[in-house]
Amino acid sequence: MQGLLRSQDAEPQRKGLWDLYTKRCGPGDETTYQAYDRLVTQKSIEWIRQHANDAKPWALCIHYVSAHAPYTVPRDLLELYPIDKIELPATFSPEKRPQHPALSHLREILAHDPSIDPELIKLLTASYYAAITYLDREVGQVLDCVDALDLRDKTRVAYTADHGYSSGNHFIVGLFNLYEHSVGVPLIMAGPDIKADHKVAQQTSHVDLFPTILDSFTVPMLQEDSRVAGSSLWPALAGTEDLERPAFAEYHALGSRTASYLYRKHDDKLLYHVGMPPQMYDLGADPDEERDVANEPEYADRLASLIKGLNEIVSPEEADALAKRDQQARIAELGGPENLVKLRKGFVYSPPPGAQWKSM
Repeated sequence: MQGLLRSQDAEPQRKGLWDLYTKRCGPGDETTYQAYDRLVTQKSIEWIRQHANDAKPWALCIHYVSAHAPYTVPRDLLELYPIDKIELPATFSPEKRPQHPALSHLREILAHDPSIDPELIKLLTASYYAAITYLDREVGQVLDCVDALDLRDKTRVAYTADHGYSSGNHFIVGLFNLYEHSVGVPLIMAGPDIKADHKVAQQTSHVDLFPTILDSFTVPMLQEDSRVAGSSLWPALAGTEDLERPAFAEYHALGSRTASYLYRKHDDKLLYHVGMPPQMYDLGADPDEERDVANEPEYADRLASLIKGLNEIVSPEEADALAKRDQQARIAELGGPENLVKLRKGFVYSPPPGAQWKSM
């Protein structure tokens, strides 16, 4: 909610988020997120058993939360990732941290401590991996149920995530960025008419999921859905890939002074920040985005092409201004900036249903 204040360049520092990441990781008791996910698994299995033999096709969406902070995890899962085996990302080091103004602002809002102990980053990374493993085991129970009920040969399954987590990459701890470690999420699909061990090279996005699911049921999109940006992935799964399709994302929220946009064509990736210098990465040669080539003369034409492609989708400056106007209107609806801070009540993360939020 306080992220709305970015529209007035008055967003407060989020020390609570930094403390959540750095003080609530490592071994410990079950979190409310983990308990909630166990319940989600239980209810999902019950639902599948109830509807396994339905004559009418069905769809079930299962949403887990335990890959989010706090990263307090069971000790046995943490021990799967020995701290001495965890490698720090190259872009964590002070010498390789990008000093772009958009990142400097994000780090300031997230109260990043530049002197953080590298060993703590390793512990945080291991704890994040353990949290993902916890979630994976819950997913595994659901898939075991599908197998036990002999549904595999007539059930399509899609697995994805909303974002990744930066545990020190580019000296970012948390979310709120458009680097690959955040936006390059998994999208895994399986089913009787999907090739096993096949990788689709076409750029895809979460906006493709809605038309893909409708297509699975041969249900046409309604007229009011005509503005949906995504497209069905079934042609790509069948071997007809659109390799010229670009990838696009935008960010107008917490920790951003101005809007940021991602536009990718093949391996060329643009990060466009309104009112700030652009960034460009050649992911084919530099998958970890260690080298910003935006100012290198040999990339000038490719950079110009990316900016042109972005502007064919959206006017970055106009969308930035529109988002801020809408955010300012929402601030007014909520009673102004001071009341907005009071409404937040110190929350640094959202408790799951039925749980009470606990402060640091």
